[in-house]
Amino acid sequence: MKKVLGFMLLLSGCSSVTEESLYSAMKKNPQKFMQALRETAEAAQKSEMQSMVSERDAQMEKDLKNPRPVIVDNARLIFGNANAPVTIVKYADFQCPACRMGYMTLEEIKKKYADKIKVIHKNIPLPMHPQAPLAAEIYEAMLIVDKNLAKKFYNTAYETLGQWGSDDKVWKMAQGLGIKKSVVQKEIAKGVVAKRLQEDMDEHQRLGFQGTPMYMVNGVAMEGAPNFQQMAAVIEKVLKK
Repeated sequence: MKKVLGFMLLLSGCSSVTEESLYSAMKKNPQKFMQALRETAEAAQKSEMQSMVSERDAQMEKDLKNPRPVIVDNARLIFGNANAPVTIVKYADFQCPACRMGYMTLEEIKKKYADKIKVIHKNIPLPMHPQAPLAAEIYEAMLIVDKNLAKKFYNTAYETLGQWGSDDKVWKMAQGLGIKKSVVQKEIAKGVVAKRLQEDMDEHQRLGFQGTPMYMVNGVAMEGAPNFQQMAAVIEKVLKK
């Protein structure tokens, strides 16, 4: 067991255990060696998770006291009550599975909180999702042309995620909703769509976010894909302010 402990010290960079003695420990009792390795990995993972949770909670409390500024303008599509006391700004990718989970969570949240919340979608198409940029462009173009069609596209894109894995299928989905390809392309050509997408990505970066989905609940950051209980807990805190 001493040699197993020696191996654990080696992992931390604070050991004089030689490679030969390490190999000998592995060879003599491989099961005990692997068990010690698993326990060390689990302990490190648990410690890292606890540290992340502590940092997240500390940041959330900081945001509750001093909400972070987020740009919200009339060009956005508002899901819910425009005069709601709670504004949830969502930074998401249309082709991201975790974002679809976030979409489903928000659907539950909207049912529970009804007129108390409004949701605004901002586009962060990630490079690993090849159809995400096109989907974002169609959505932004429809915000300019017809917000009702933009809403239909938003809902359908998330509800059918996995069924439109090519540009042709994205267009087919959009056209099935009554969106004309020529109209979208005309708006894209004007440059406004690209400008809005860049503004979203710049804000996402300014807030310190790296992936999707991410949320700002009245200026309080929530990273990742929170479940219903986690998001509801933040909403309750915001409502009590």
